[in-house]
Amino acid sequence: MVVLEDEKDVVRAYTLTAGEYWLGASERLNVNTLYRAFPMTTLQLVERFGRDAVSTQVRERYDRGDWDREVELVHAIEPNEGRNIEVLDNRNMPFRSVWFEKSGAGDELLSVGGFEEFPALRPRWHLVGNDVWGRSPGMDALPDARSLQLM
Repeated sequence: MVVLEDEKDVVRAYTLTAGEYWLGASERLNVNTLYRAFPMTTLQLVERFGRDAVSTQVRERYDRGDWDREVELVHAIEPNEGRNIEVLDNRNMPFRSVWFEKSGAGDELLSVGGFEEFPALRPRWHLVGNDVWGRSPGMDALPDARSLQLM
């Protein structure tokens, strides 16, 4: 789950679907990186980022009323290694947040910002070796549950 600031509700939580996101961990095995690829409609894109931020193709769709066409987005949250700690703005926070259209033309970004703390909730029961995803008691019970379902 990703918890982001929201102008209307203070914070808003977005649950992530398995397969639409990837996690990365630091050398201490703390999850500190999240990449997410998911669709948004043309209208949702313009509402979120503004008409001037989206690609020309999305802007044209929006202008002609084709609001329900989906566009594949990527949201990357990662450590901001090149930040200037003396500058206090959202581009120099400990974690960088970058949004872009997956099929967008050129190097245009929808949004670049940052977070003081990693905004993704990523609970893990315990790790095995260098595993980013971790294991849980549910994984131990899964074979028994499958056997019971067959019976």
